[in-house]
Amino acid sequence: MTVGELVAMPHLGLRLHSGAGGLGRTVTWTHTSELPEPWPWVSAGDLLMTNGMSMPTEASEQVHLVEELDRVGACGLALAEQMYCPPLTPEMAAASDRLGFPVLRVAYPTPFVTISRAVGESTLVEQSRRVAGTERLYEALRAAASGERDRAYTAPAIAKELGCPVFVCDRVSGAAYHPGDQSPPPAAREAVRRAAEGSLRVGLPSVQAATGEIVFIVPVPTCPTAVLVAVQPDGRPINTILLPHAATIVALELWHTHQALDDDRRALADLAVRVISGRSDEHRIRRELAARGLDVSHCVLAAASSPDPDRVAELHVSLWRRRVPHAVAVRASIAHVLLPGDDASLARLTDSLGRGGRVGISRPLGRVARGPDADRESAWAMGIAERTGESLVRYGVATAWSGIADLTDARAVVEQWLGPLLRDDEEHGGELVDTLRAFLDNQRSWQRSASALNVHRQTVLYRIHKVERLLGSDLSETATIAHIWLALEARDLLSGAGSAVPG
Repeated sequence: MTVGELVAMPHLGLRLHSGAGGLGRTVTWTHTSELPEPWPWVSAGDLLMTNGMSMPTEASEQVHLVEELDRVGACGLALAEQMYCPPLTPEMAAASDRLGFPVLRVAYPTPFVTISRAVGESTLVEQSRRVAGTERLYEALRAAASGERDRAYTAPAIAKELGCPVFVCDRVSGAAYHPGDQSPPPAAREAVRRAAEGSLRVGLPSVQAATGEIVFIVPVPTCPTAVLVAVQPDGRPINTILLPHAATIVALELWHTHQALDDDRRALADLAVRVISGRSDEHRIRRELAARGLDVSHCVLAAASSPDPDRVAELHVSLWRRRVPHAVAVRASIAHVLLPGDDASLARLTDSLGRGGRVGISRPLGRVARGPDADRESAWAMGIAERTGESLVRYGVATAWSGIADLTDARAVVEQWLGPLLRDDEEHGGELVDTLRAFLDNQRSWQRSASALNVHRQTVLYRIHKVERLLGSDLSETATIAHIWLALEARDLLSGAGSAVPG
C-alpha cells in the first residue's frame, strides 16, 4: 500500500497537508510516538502517527523533524487534528514539498488503531512472504551447518532474500569482518564509522550515506565486534523484518568460525610455548611454523599488553582478521606473539591492542633455539614501552628515557651501581637495595622513607650511610642519584624480563 492509497480510503479520515510528491511511498507499517525526537525509533517505510504533544512550535525545529524522518526512510507523518499539535509552519510545509515527504492530517476522532489495522490487512500477503523468506534463510544456515553447502553460501542467500547488498563489518572501522569477504563500499564503511561514534541502540539503526543510499546497521548477537550492514539501493524499501533474523544467522556462523579459531589458537599457543622454551626440535618446529605461514628466519617475538583484557584474550581473532600469520600464548595477561617482523604486521598487532596497548619486539628470531633469549628481549622492550608510554619499542634501540639499549647494557649498569649492595644483601640478609629505592622514591626524606619501610628513622640513616660507604659515593650529589635511579630501573626491567640480575 502507498501513502496515496491510504489517503484515498474515506473511512480513515486522512487528508494531505503537504509533500504530495511522496504519495507513492510504500507504507510497510505504522508507528506511534510522542517523543520529541522520534526518528531513532522509526524504520524505513513506517508511517509515524502522533497527537502532537511533543511537536515543536519553532519553524526550524519542525523542518528538522521532517528532514530527520525523511533521512531514516519513514514514509510519512500523520498528525491528529483537534488534539495537542501546534500550528504547522509554512517552512515545514515547504520542506515537506521539497523532500516529497507526506505530512497528513488525521480527522478527529479517528483512532490510530483504525489506520494501523488498514495497513496491517494490506500487508498480509507481504507478511506471508516474510515468513517464507525467514524459512529460506534458516534453511540456508541448516544446509551450511550440515556440510551440504559451504558456509559462504549463506551470505548470497541473505542478500537474495533482502534484495540488496549485505556485508558483515567490523563495528568500529566498517571494514570486512572476515578476511576473505568482499570489502564493503566506501558509503557503507563511512556509515558504520558514523554509527560507531555513538553507541548502537537496540533495533534497526539506519544512516543515510552521502551518496543517498539508506544503510541499515544491525548488531550481531553474541559478537560485539561485528555488525550486519544492508545497503538499500535506489530508495527501494527492503524487508527490514528479516534483518534481525539475518543477524542471528551471521551470529551463528561467526560462532562456528570462532570455535574453529579457538581450536587453532590452542595448537598455535602450544607452538609458541615450545619456541619460547627453546627445548623443541629445530627442524620439526620450523616445518610446523612454515605450515602456518611463519618463517622463523624472519619472525620476531612480541610481548603485548592492553588495558582492555578482552583485546588480549581475542588477539588471535584480531590477527586472523588482519591476515597476520601468528602464534599466540597468553600468560599472566601478557600475550607472547610469534609473527613476521615486517612493519605492516607489527602495525596490525599494535592496532589490535587498541588505545593504551604496549608492545615490545625482540630481535629477529633466526632460529628456534634463540626462543628463550627472544622472549626476554621482548619482555624488556615491553617494560620500556610501559615506562615511556610508547605503543611499540624494539629491543636494542636505546631510548631517550634511559639510554640503555639491551639486556647487556642493563646488567652492566646494575653491576656498576648496585652490585656491591646486592652482594651485601645476599650475604647478610640485608635490605640495602630496598631501602635505597624507598629513599629515592620519597625524595630522600628520612621520615617518609622510614614510614614506607615500617622501620625507625635511625635505621634508614644507618642503611643509607652504609650504601654510601659500599658505593664510595655521596647521595647528596645529583649525578650519583641519577646513575643509581637508572640502575634501579634497569634492575626492575631485568626482573620483568626474567633475566638474571647481577649480584
